[in-house]
Amino acid sequence: MKQATLLFDFISKYAPTVEGFDRFQKLEKHYQELQQWGTVFNLIGAKEQTDIFEALYLDSLISAQFLFLSVGGEIKTIHDVGSGAGFPGLMFPLFFDNHTYTTLHEHRRKKSSFLKTASREMGLTNVTVSMDRVVAGAFLSDVVTSRATFSFQEWLKLGKTLVRGGGFVAAYLACSDKKEKATVPEGLVEHARLRYTLPVSKRSRETVIYRRMV
Repeated sequence: MKQATLLFDFISKYAPTVEGFDRFQKLEKHYQELQQWGTVFNLIGAKEQTDIFEALYLDSLISAQFLFLSVGGEIKTIHDVGSGAGFPGLMFPLFFDNHTYTTLHEHRRKKSSFLKTASREMGLTNVTVSMDRVVAGAFLSDVVTSRATFSFQEWLKLGKTLVRGGGFVAAYLACSDKKEKATVPEGLVEHARLRYTLPVSKRSRETVIYRRMV
């Protein structure tokens, strides 16, 4: 409980716009599961508490909120590819309402099992976990996202095939990432961009959202 309170204090201090009792309760459940599973399985790379709070929870909450504010409330489906421990995939339902369905794609059995357990404990009824490997054209979604699974160029090329016309492809970058200089695939145009600095480590981040033209 003390650890969860520290997480709440950290989020409240550095991202007050994402506060909310119901939202925090869900975050608390996720963190409790992450601690329990993390003693057995290596779910995340970050080990230090501040790094977990900042690089995983805070960073994911900022980008998830930005996605919600940028694409509006008409989104019905979100697919997160390579979901790992749920950053940022399990943060999306904290902002989008129950009319938006999130699918988390994670082919590794231990991590997919964690995602199923965490989403259940968080009380998320609009989340599905899939172990199927995602290939080009596997589905058509309103929004697709992926973090730390593909290179920037690879993700945009794949992501474009996974969204309907008018849909959105979200990419997450460190501002120093020169791979963004690569050519954006034809048919994708930049819709919104958020640059921000993580408050403790001072690492720079960007969330970039592209729209697929019809």
